[in-house]
Amino acid sequence: MVLGGRYGITHGRGIASVMVACLEHSRPGAARGLGRQAALALAEAGADVTICDLLEEDGKRTEAEIAGLGRRAQYGKVDVTRSDEIEPFVQTVIDRLGKMDILMNNAGIPSDGLSLDEESDEAWRRMIDTNLSSMFYVAKPVARCMIARGEGGVIINMSSINALVISNIVPRHNVPYCVAKAGVAQLTKEMASDWAQYNIRVNAIAPGYIPTAQTDASRRYPEIVERIVANTPMKRYGQEEELKGLVVFLASPASSFMTGSLVVMGRVPAPEPGAVHVAVDVDDFAGAIFLKLFHGDRPPVARARSGAGR
Repeated sequence: MVLGGRYGITHGRGIASVMVACLEHSRPGAARGLGRQAALALAEAGADVTICDLLEEDGKRTEAEIAGLGRRAQYGKVDVTRSDEIEPFVQTVIDRLGKMDILMNNAGIPSDGLSLDEESDEAWRRMIDTNLSSMFYVAKPVARCMIARGEGGVIINMSSINALVISNIVPRHNVPYCVAKAGVAQLTKEMASDWAQYNIRVNAIAPGYIPTAQTDASRRYPEIVERIVANTPMKRYGQEEELKGLVVFLASPASSFMTGSLVVMGRVPAPEPGAVHVAVDVDDFAGAIFLKLFHGDRPPVARARSGAGR
């Protein structure tokens, strides 16, 4: 897939420079999975791409794939939860490529599947630091470079459908992951608000369920797979390659007036069947007016009801 002309991957003058930021330890980041797809998509669209990941063998393989597309490629082994590793790496990218136009923030590890009362403090901190805080650690030095250059830029954060749906599907629980990815969605809005004045656009992608190492654990349970497929409009899991078009769209001038958005891919963010929806009694005048304006003649008293049978 190569986009040319008005909607090609160009920023300012010449070829765009992209950094695809990575994941931690043994999980897929820029070296494989969705991060690899994003890196290849942007290279196919004409960008020079730098990737960072702790998976050295996979990272070098992806670097070779990008180079094989005729683009400049660079791989660096970086832990994105450590600012003291990120900032020097960002500077090496600037030194080598001269600029930074696009950042793809792809950090993420899966949950351990435990309920909240069983979750350890250490596991909670690792989840938040890797899946949420790393986005801030990476974006901050990149944004500083974009601001100093004065030509704007694009940041794309990888969130998840689980930013909108708490996917506790017994026998696995997923709350820490959902909380972290919801944080990514809110962080994206805050980044967009702060940096719009510098013409830096920040959006997030919320993929539905796609077979990757991230979803290996849940796919071991047939009942979970059945429920996920039933709640997906296309009645199937997505494919890694289906991420590419959205990444290129958000990175290109085709989305030049779009910032602060969470783009859902492949899943309607409706509550899970069996979930309980709670609405409160509305007795005050303002609440009654709100219901009248937005819900017509429905009564101003809502009751808790089961989501089953939707």
